[in-house]
Amino acid sequence: RLNNRFALQTIQGSIEGRYWFRQGRNPLTGWSVGVYGTYCSRFDIQWNSGYQGDGFWSAGLSSGYSLPISKSFNIGFSVMGGFLYSPEVRRYSKPRDGHLMWEETRYDVSRLTLTQVRVDLVWLLKKNKPVSK
Repeated sequence: RLNNRFALQTIQGSIEGRYWFRQGRNPLTGWSVGVYGTYCSRFDIQWNSGYQGDGFWSAGLSSGYSLPISKSFNIGFSVMGGFLYSPEVRRYSKPRDGHLMWEETRYDVSRLTLTQVRVDLVWLLKKNKPVSK
């Protein structure tokens, strides 16, 4: 947050199941599709003007691609879209004198939409091989 002008704050949790079409030598690499569910208890998104709300939930489909960047790490790129519901969304205009100016409140916002664009760093945990005697 910078001077009440730029902010991206969320408190959320997600669960996702993925299917990888082709795994190379490294696990969890290549193209994937999946299903996900997300719950967010609060959000504040601002870029000169913005939106705040007391939570939302979403569920839908995901698609992505993951590539290895080292022996133990992958980087993944994914998009998620589906149904989004929020009980209350407040829209604010540009800050004046350091304070946000409220413009509109909408209740029971629901729609089909793109919900997330993600870049993930994945740490691959590996079991140690037993030592042979």
